Amino acid sequence: MNNFTQRAITGFFFVLIIVGSMWLGPIPFAVLCSLVTFGSLLEFYKLLIPDERSSFRLYGAVTGMVLFLLFMQFWDERSYNILNGLVFLLVFGTFVIELFSGADKPFERIAYLITGWIYIAVPLVLLFNMSMMDSAAYDFVLPLSVLVFIWTNDTFAYLIGRMIGKTPLFPRISPQKTVEGTLGGLVMVGVAAFVFAMYNDDYTAPQWIGLALTAAIGGSFGDLVESMLKRSLNIKDSGNILPGHGGLLDRFDATLLAAPCCYAYLLIIS
Repeated sequence: MNNFTQRAITGFFFVLIIVGSMWLGPIPFAVLCSLVTFGSLLEFYKLLIPDERSSFRLYGAVTGMVLFLLFMQFWDERSYNILNGLVFLLVFGTFVIELFSGADKPFERIAYLITGWIYIAVPLVLLFNMSMMDSAAYDFVLPLSVLVFIWTNDTFAYLIGRMIGKTPLFPRISPQKTVEGTLGGLVMVGVAAFVFAMYNDDYTAPQWIGLALTAAIGGSFGDLVESMLKRSLNIKDSGNILPGHGGLLDRFDATLLAAPCCYAYLLIIS
C-alpha cells in the first residue's frame, strides 16, 4: 500500500470518527475531545521531556484531561467560581507537588506541564464549547464548520501548491508551503463558507466568511507552530498512531490555534 492510499484511508476514518462523535451528541464528542487531549499531551511531553519518567508524562496528560473536563463542565457563567477554584488548585498544586519530586530542574518540569495544558487542552475545550455557544442546547454546527474550514484549507492549499506553487511562504519553518497554495486554500474556504451560509442562517454570509478565514489563517499558523516544534527537535512526525499521518499532534496542529482564534471571533461578532 503506497503512502497516498494509506493517508486517504486513515483520513476517511479520521473524519468519520470526528463527525460521527459530533452527530451522536455532546457526550461522545466530549469523550473524543478528552481522549485527543490525553493522547496529544502524551506525545507533546514525550517529545519535549523524553528523559523524564513515564509516570511524570502520564501525570501531565491525565491532569490535562482533567482540565478539559473541568472547563467543559463548569464553563457557563454561573459556575465560573467553581471553575476558577478547581483550576487554580490544580495548576498551583503542581508547584507544591514538585517540592516532593526531587527533580533537578523542577521549574522546567512545571513549565513543560503548563505549556502543554495551554497549548493542547484549552483549545480543545474551546472547540467543544462552541457546540454550546449560542444556547444551552447542543449544536455541533459551529465546531464542525471550523474543522471543515481547516480541512478545506489544508486540502486545497496542498493541491494548488503542488500544481502551481512556486513562491515559498515560510521557508525557514516549512519549505513546502507556498504563497499560491495558501491563497488558493483561502479562496476555497470562502466557497465553503458560502455553503454553510446557504444552509444555516444563525450568521450572515459575511460572518460565515469571517469565521472561515479566521479558521484558515489560524489553522495555517497552527501548522507552522507545530512544524517549528518538530524542526527544533529534528523529527518528522510527533508520533505514529495514525498511519500515513503521524501522531495526533500532526493531525490537530491546525486546530490548536484555529479554535481559540475562532472562539474569540465568535465572541466578538455576538
